[in-house]
Amino acid sequence: MKNSKYILIIVGVVLVGLLGLIKTPEKSSSIKDSDIGDVCYVWNNDSGDRATLKMSYLGEDDVSGFFNYRPKEKDSKVGTFVGKLGPINMTENSSVASLIWDSQAEGMNAKEELSVILSKDTAKIGFGEMKDSGGVYVYANPDNISYSLVLDRVECSDSKVEIPGFESDINITNSSAS
Repeated sequence: MKNSKYILIIVGVVLVGLLGLIKTPEKSSSIKDSDIGDVCYVWNNDSGDRATLKMSYLGEDDVSGFFNYRPKEKDSKVGTFVGKLGPINMTENSSVASLIWDSQAEGMNAKEELSVILSKDTAKIGFGEMKDSGGVYVYANPDNISYSLVLDRVECSDSKVEIPGFESDINITNSSAS
């Protein structure tokens, strides 16, 4: 009887020791896990081209925000978006946001699909040939989307983060009437 008691104690100690060796998976450092609220990304080059993305994580998989793309020598394209944040790709530690962008360019409004690969430090904007699909422009060939525009993460209070629309190009002063 005494031997059975000792055997149970030894088995218990071994089990507790083995359980201590089992590691729980580390939390991902993706936008979905670490950034409830707003995240901002910017891109600027020496030629004066610039882009700004601000995304609000609304919970579940829902996101909204704005994307402003302003090449210096070409027409700007700006607008707001809504969409879903996909599952985390654990290999690349990123998520793909599938968005509908209500964009404005050259005085014309259009709804278009926008795919963005988000990581903790960068946002890669997807560009590709588009086709009209019942009033929304979608990628003609989703397998050929180019993610060559890479924006760097910044604090949303950073002065490089432009507000939506064309207001950031206008010097607005806030004066009170006397």
